[in-house]
Amino acid sequence: MFSVTPQLFFLMGLSPVICIFLAIWIIKSSSGISILPKAELIKFAFIAYIMVICSLSFFPVAYDTSLDAPQYTPQNFNLVPFHTIVGVCSVFFAKEFSFYYKVSIFGYNIASNLFLFIPLGFLLPSVNKKFIKKSLTAIFSILFSCIIEAIQYAETSFGLAPGVGADIDDVILNLLGTLLGLIMWISFYSSKKNLLQKG
Repeated sequence: MFSVTPQLFFLMGLSPVICIFLAIWIIKSSSGISILPKAELIKFAFIAYIMVICSLSFFPVAYDTSLDAPQYTPQNFNLVPFHTIVGVCSVFFAKEFSFYYKVSIFGYNIASNLFLFIPLGFLLPSVNKKFIKKSLTAIFSILFSCIIEAIQYAETSFGLAPGVGADIDDVILNLLGTLLGLIMWISFYSSKKNLLQKG
């Protein structure tokens, strides 16, 4: 059995990214090309963030190296909008469940999908100002989320990551988190611009 943990994937991926950024920095410096450290750091933060999302979404993965594995076992997935959200909310307000169980279910199904994508909405316009447009940011978030859900479904179907399903509500929550991050970015830079003008 071969297993890849989120931490292992992140560390394996981060090392070459750091090397590539350093190599580009050295080449630009030696060629006399001006380097904006803030812009480069933002790009690095964006790539590192994407790697964190991929690490948490796709791993751990356990691959059975025996000849008769993995086997294809199709899993159910939810394509009904708000079905999971309503179900989690009904559990949260039900009296028969413990408070710890309610918080864990709410955190795993709703809060995690919402808050994990707030940095995406904040980083996208920082990397490229075109993403100030809510429609463009929304399209990127939806496509990115759909790719994640498709890969998770494939992993579960082939027994690589049991317990991970595909849910349209995850895409909805990811989108809301991204737009919230974008609103925070707009508010932050609007406030910063106003302070500079007053100063």
